[in-house]
Amino acid sequence: DNKALNISFAGYMIGTGLLTWSSFSDLNPDDEWMNVLYVIVWQIFGIIFLELARIANDKIALHELNNREEIILRRNMAVGISEFGGYIGAGQIVMGATSGTMASFGVDIASAVLFFVLGHIVFLILDYIMITLDHFDFNDEIKKGNTAVAVYYALNHMTLGQLIATCIIRTDSLLAFVSWVATGTVVIILLHVVVQKILLPGTNIKNEIW
Repeated sequence: DNKALNISFAGYMIGTGLLTWSSFSDLNPDDEWMNVLYVIVWQIFGIIFLELARIANDKIALHELNNREEIILRRNMAVGISEFGGYIGAGQIVMGATSGTMASFGVDIASAVLFFVLGHIVFLILDYIMITLDHFDFNDEIKKGNTAVAVYYALNHMTLGQLIATCIIRTDSLLAFVSWVATGTVVIILLHVVVQKILLPGTNIKNEIW
């Protein structure tokens, strides 16, 4: 009855569902039974990508925490919620990296690896920027079990994952990808200000969450 683990695992299952959907999308009917092989290969790559993303999130984004200890021993809901958002954000990036019409199998795999690595680097950079703008000590608050901070953090990850995945799906051009991400980042920061100043006027978001 470990609810923290349940929430984390639910995020993993959603992330897996996203990459499963991408492995079945854009298959060519003319390839017939080769499509089965393609799906299996993309599933394997997708799971590997998702695991790499989990390790990167745990070691970089939540570097001050021992996630296994927090979830299994302390049953820290805040860590479970944070991992939930991290898995979904990563799943969206993996979905973007592994989706698209098949061209050449080798080229497609190289492209998937390139955009996954690039996408997750951008993801971690933007995550750092968002945390810096909010002036929260996220790791400390999540370790203390602050679920308000955890939900806020998880939704940030899901938003960033959606932004990056959309950029990857829309273009194979690195220049266009960078342009889309830059524009999207500006929009997200502006919306961040709008929410705090216009939708919730007179509320100190930092104090309320922290």
